[in-house]
Amino acid sequence: MISRGAGLSYAAASFGEGVRSVDHKLFNRIIDFHPDARVIEVESGKTLGDLYEFLVGRGLFLATQPGHPRITIGGCIAADIHGKNQSRDGTFINQVMELTLFHPTHGVIRLSPNDEPELFRLTCGGYGLTGNILSARLKLKSIPSPMAEVTLVPVDDITKLPEMLKASAARADFVFSWHDFDSRGSDFGKGFIQEGRFIESNDARNTNLTAGKQTLSAESRGDWKLGIFNRFTVRMINTLYGARAKFASKPIQLSLFDSIFPIQNSKELYFKFFGAAGFYEYQALIPACNFTYFSKSIQLWLQKNDLPLALASVKLFSGRQDLLRFSGDGLCICLDFPRCSTSNEFLQFLDKLMLECRGIPNIIKDSRLPQNVVREAYPQYERFKSQLHQFDPARLYQSELSKRLEL
Repeated sequence: MISRGAGLSYAAASFGEGVRSVDHKLFNRIIDFHPDARVIEVESGKTLGDLYEFLVGRGLFLATQPGHPRITIGGCIAADIHGKNQSRDGTFINQVMELTLFHPTHGVIRLSPNDEPELFRLTCGGYGLTGNILSARLKLKSIPSPMAEVTLVPVDDITKLPEMLKASAARADFVFSWHDFDSRGSDFGKGFIQEGRFIESNDARNTNLTAGKQTLSAESRGDWKLGIFNRFTVRMINTLYGARAKFASKPIQLSLFDSIFPIQNSKELYFKFFGAAGFYEYQALIPACNFTYFSKSIQLWLQKNDLPLALASVKLFSGRQDLLRFSGDGLCICLDFPRCSTSNEFLQFLDKLMLECRGIPNIIKDSRLPQNVVREAYPQYERFKSQLHQFDPARLYQSELSKRLEL
């Protein structure tokens, strides 16, 4: 069997052939809350959107969050997700004070960095393979209001991005960048850094604190049989989107919800634009010293091959890589492109380039990532596998992801 949260992962981490998926969505209560200590305990099926609604009116929020409000806390732990402020707040494991795990052989176990620390680290970023995560005790942060001020900083030369991101991360609460990787000329890589800061705001009392309507699902994503992304449409969209930094001369005020959950409401259309065939997302963490070579190599490949690149985005990471967690020092680059005849060639090229640059791939983002690539990229692959088999020799928890990676 395997646990299933929202089921929004790009990789098949919550199902597989011959595997029973255990739905956690209704396991979603708040168990304990201490606002003065900024601590909350919730069941693993609690969604980020529900937790946001509960906390934001009380001047609190969860520091590390991915981009969609329907993702569950259990999913965040199992994938050890990152947000837009990894260099400051780390990955999700840094927000977990304690968690409760169930395994049929071992029963209910309380885990923390101090109690059963090896199993704790194996479970955070363990892709659900150690058992059912029942609940988690989480650290919270204070915020002055449910509003954020966003500043767009133009990036005219991608080779300068590592230093620019470091400067932005030092002065902002959350930071990421967008780039035009579809341009084949001197404009390749141009874009902007988006710096977000929490602010005091008189408009906060008028801000809608609810998550609103989200319609994205595995079924609805494929409603449009034909995709609209091709070289012409991607070029047009990137040109228009890239112009944002030129016209945004002043900071923009957004609700905190819109800042941390950009993939909601109308922006969910982005996924439908790929059509029923869908898309690939390649996300890798590249050492800063190798980022220019990595990006320039992609530019040269795209000059020789016809593949529209719908998205290129970068975040700054810092920390230590451990087991199979997507963490460490460097720049996290994310690339989205349609599934087509050329995309498989591009993925193989990216695998080879990433390994050459001493990077690591994000396992939860890639539905076809081969075992040999993961094994070569992650120095502690064998240690993770050994600890997992020692804890669960019968391998009661499996998924397509674990079988593909031979875990």
